[in-house]
Amino acid sequence: AMEDPLPCATHQLDAQQLDADLMRALGAQWKRVFTHMSRTVADAIEPEREALLRLLIWCLTFRGRNVRTPGQALQNLRLVSARDEVAQPRRAARQQLLSRAAVLELLLAVLAPWVIDRLRAHASARRWAEAEPGSA
Repeated sequence: AMEDPLPCATHQLDAQQLDADLMRALGAQWKRVFTHMSRTVADAIEPEREALLRLLIWCLTFRGRNVRTPGQALQNLRLVSARDEVAQPRRAARQQLLSRAAVLELLLAVLAPWVIDRLRAHASARRWAEAEPGSA
């Protein structure tokens, strides 16, 4: 019997969960490294720690020709577009598409969360939530 080339959504969700679990495991190990540091310093670099872990996942995802997250690799999944099934696109066009996807992933999965985390940390340090309306 021939296998269905398209994986079910459950495998894709499992891969996302594996990626999230990997992030949590790496984050827990990172926090253990900083247990003897000042809590203030550890909290101050928390957004950078998260960004570094996301960057690590991004690097693992977009290395080489086999573009997939560590969770997708563990589930034996790979990214395939509908065009790949019908007709193989030119190699240069495919590489350009992957490059765009990599940059978009970097912006949305690494840089945007870092900016949001950094703004939250700044707002928390300045106690913006407790400030009077209209005060600077």
